Amino acid sequence: MEKRLIGKVALVTGSSGVIGPAIVRRLAAEGAVVAATDRSLKTARAVADEAAASGGEVRAFALDVTDAAQVDSAFAAVEAGLGPVDILVNNAGFVRKSSDPFQLVEEELWSRILDVNLGGVIRCCRRQNTICRGARTDARAIRSACARAAWSSRRRASRIRS
Repeated sequence: MEKRLIGKVALVTGSSGVIGPAIVRRLAAEGAVVAATDRSLKTARAVADEAAASGGEVRAFALDVTDAAQVDSAFAAVEAGLGPVDILVNNAGFVRKSSDPFQLVEEELWSRILDVNLGGVIRCCRRQNTICRGARTDARAIRSACARAAWSSRRRASRIRS
């Protein structure tokens, strides 16, 4: 496999989720130095150790995307240990596990889903954008489908209001 990401630093949120380990392994296989993050440092370490065993350079970091202070400190730790983040993969997500129709889901659960799935993406992208402006790099962010949907819905809503 051609290593297209040599010299790049990638940060993956939600690295221990359903597809997180595969994302971490692929980025490492492509030559990126990967920061595997998760709310639990223990689970992030398990993913990092597995990927590193395949020959990639992967380090684990604790990161709860719902906490802006943790986002800032995790990015700072990654920058200090690995270098500026070139690639951001917003993989952290929360899915409700209920057979109830969405109308019956309690407000607290909806707030949690939005805070992780949308707020987490915004917090990480905002922090990443700060890095890009400061370093003047060509950093890339891979945003989740839910964030794209939210932004396009907001644009449609603002056009309707005008």
